[in-house]
Amino acid sequence: MATRVVGENGDISEVHILAQAGRPAKQIVRDVESLVAAQFGVKLDHRKVSVAQIEGPKEEAAPLPRPEIRGVRIEVEGGRVKVHVTLAQGDKLYEGSAEGAGASVNRYRLAAAAALGAMENYLHKSCRLVLDDLVPFHLGGWDGYLAGVVLISTFGEEHLVGCSLVKKDKMDAAIKAACNAVNRRIRHLGGESQAGED
Repeated sequence: MATRVVGENGDISEVHILAQAGRPAKQIVRDVESLVAAQFGVKLDHRKVSVAQIEGPKEEAAPLPRPEIRGVRIEVEGGRVKVHVTLAQGDKLYEGSAEGAGASVNRYRLAAAAALGAMENYLHKSCRLVLDDLVPFHLGGWDGYLAGVVLISTFGEEHLVGCSLVKKDKMDAAIKAACNAVNRRIRHLGGESQAGED
């Protein structure tokens, strides 16, 4: 709260109060009248007090809890493969799937795309997540994946990057790389989450 008192010849001619919204202006005026009377022994005419109220800072939404990778299912039919990825938060499940050519190297890409579909469902479809690229790497004796993801929302397009080392298996690392790309932006999409990270 900010206050400005204007006076002439020792008399108070105006009192201006800037206060956060939440209390009625009339109550603030009464409080000022009471304070001036108690502290200074001066009777203040309520018509000399003006109150302007502003909104206080907005409370941040609670961060989204961290979804975990609950399962991966692969369906093979002829030369086609369909990968289903399930993310979970508590007892709620979010599934995404992606389908494509059955080449074994393509399965990791499909798994990453399916994970992004599950993440879209987790975010209640507030944005689109598109796998731009999935690149394997070798660094310091470790294998891993680097995922490029395009986030499409009402704010436009944003290119994101995530990575994950192969700890369990290559498919798990591909899924985590895709989820980790999105983690850094989830705060602006509905809360903060750390999906896929160990």
